[in-house]
Amino acid sequence: MQISMLILLVVCSAQVLWWFVDQERMIQAHRARMIALWRAEGAAAQVLLETGVDLRTVEALFPHIEVGKHPPQIRQVVIEDLDATRFRRLNRYAWEGGFFVVVLFACMAVIWRTLRQEASLRQRQQNFIAAVTHELKSPLASLQLSAETMAMRQLEPERQQILVRRVLDDLVRMEDLISKILDTSRLEQGRFHPEAEPVALDRIVEGVVSGFAERAETAGVIIEQQVPTETEIFADPDSVKTVVRNLMENAIKATASTGGGRVTLRAQPADGFIRFTVEDTGVGFAPSEAERLFQKFYRPGDEMRRRSTGTGLGLFIVRRMVSANGGRVKAFSAGEGRVALFTVDWRRPREAH
Repeated sequence: MQISMLILLVVCSAQVLWWFVDQERMIQAHRARMIALWRAEGAAAQVLLETGVDLRTVEALFPHIEVGKHPPQIRQVVIEDLDATRFRRLNRYAWEGGFFVVVLFACMAVIWRTLRQEASLRQRQQNFIAAVTHELKSPLASLQLSAETMAMRQLEPERQQILVRRVLDDLVRMEDLISKILDTSRLEQGRFHPEAEPVALDRIVEGVVSGFAERAETAGVIIEQQVPTETEIFADPDSVKTVVRNLMENAIKATASTGGGRVTLRAQPADGFIRFTVEDTGVGFAPSEAERLFQKFYRPGDEMRRRSTGTGLGLFIVRRMVSANGGRVKAFSAGEGRVALFTVDWRRPREAH
C-alpha cells in the first residue's frame, strides 16, 4: 500500500510537470507564429509604402506595426503584451497544477493516517482479546480448583472459608470485566444517557475505598483519602462510582506491581470545578503516553510480555463518562517509575444550572 501510494504521487506529479512543460511549448509556438505573422505584415507595409500608399492608410491596415520606422518594426507594446499573456497563462497552469498536487498529497496523507489508525486499532483489538482471555481464564481456573477442592473432601471451617473468599474474589473479577465490556458497548452505541444530580463525592469515594481496602492491604498498598466531607458535585451517581472505581483499580494495580506503595485521593475546588485526583507511586508512564492511555483497548508495552492484568477499557470508560457529564479528565506522569496523577474535574451543583 505504501509503495502504491508513493508511485501514484510520483506519477501524478510527473503528469502535472509534463502538463506545464507542454503548455510552455504550446505558448512558445504560438508566440513564434504571431511574431512571424507580424513580421510578414511589416514586410507588406514596407511594400505598400514604396508603392506610394498613404502612411495613415498603412498604419490603419497594420496596427501592430510601427510604420514610421525604416524598415517597419513590430510595436514594442505588442511584444510586451504577448509576453505578459504568456506569463499569466503559465502562472495559472502552475497554480492549478500545484493545487492539484497539494490536494492529492493531502488526500493521500489522510488515507495513510486512516490506515495507520485502523492498523493500530486492529492491534489493540487483538491485544484486548488476549487480555480478556487471560482475565477470564485465571478466575475460571481458580474457581474450578476451589470447587474441586471443596467437592473432593471435607474441609476445616477455616480452610473452607478461605476457599469461599477466593471464589467470591474471582466472581468479582469476572463481574468487573463483564461490566467494563457492557459499559463500553453502551458508550459506543450511544445508549449511555447520564442523569446528573447533586452527588456527595466524599461518600462515593469512601464506599469505593472500602471495597478496595482488603485488596490494597494484601498488595501492600496504603490508601490515603483526603476528600473533605460534604464535597458535592453535579453528575450521574452511577458514572461517578464507575469513574472512581476504575481510577482506583488502575492505581492499585500500578502500585502493587512495584511491590507496594501509596495511593492518595484528593478533592478541592479548581477553575470553577471540583477537582478529584488519584495519585499513585506505581510504575508511572512516559509523558507522551498520557493521551493514548484513554484510547479504547490501549495498554502500554508488548501484550505478549505483559505481567500486569487489564483490558485497556477502564480509562476509556472514564474519559467517555466524565465527558458525558460535562467534566474533563487528564493524566500526568514524569516518566516510568515516577508518580502518576489522574485528575477529574466535575461540575459543581451551582455551576450546573
